[in-house]
Amino acid sequence: MCNKDPMSMHSAHYLSVLFPNAKFIHLVRDGRAVVHSIMSRKLPVANLIITDYVDCLAKWNAANRLMLEQCILVGPSRCMVVYYEQLVLDTAAWLRQICDFLGLQYEDSMLEHEKYIGRLDGVPVSPVEFTSSQVVQQINSKPLSKWVGKVPAEFRQQIQLFAPMLQVLGYNPHVHNVADYEYALNCSPSADSSCNSTAKPSNRATWFEKSKLVFRNRFKPDSVKFSF
Repeated sequence: MCNKDPMSMHSAHYLSVLFPNAKFIHLVRDGRAVVHSIMSRKLPVANLIITDYVDCLAKWNAANRLMLEQCILVGPSRCMVVYYEQLVLDTAAWLRQICDFLGLQYEDSMLEHEKYIGRLDGVPVSPVEFTSSQVVQQINSKPLSKWVGKVPAEFRQQIQLFAPMLQVLGYNPHVHNVADYEYALNCSPSADSSCNSTAKPSNRATWFEKSKLVFRNRFKPDSVKFSF
């Protein structure tokens, strides 16, 4: 059985006790992209003021802090951190890692999930689920950059104040005009967007290492920053 409700991660430690054989995937995504998706699609998310950018991003910050803390409590043998951007950009490699973690056999057909949706021997999709319209599509990188240029100008300089988890998770909170996730994580926190064109590209091993670093460092959101 698979439960993809992200709010389940708020109680991951409790659930790990109730279901001792369960494993958890903590899927991390750039908060600016999450907020843009919610606001532009007018998704009815509980306790969010979807017309208020600061409210949405601040609550993304609080939720991701709690989720990551829960994942660490569960431990690396049962909770895996996966970056959404890298799952999209390097799908096969990350799917292999996920399958290894779950004890499943990787198959190339996983890269073409859209072919199995709606088939009798495939995957049913709920017509009332808000994400169904996206699930039926091929894996594509278009959603990665839709938020670019959409961060309100009046909040750009203060974004680190109400969303410190952006930097904690390795995203550059000072870059708003590009979504190059192969470069951005190598930029200095004080650098401007030009660092994206000169920084050394991060490689696959770096991202895999990054996803595990939270456990080795006994991650504390207030004190630990990723540095690559």
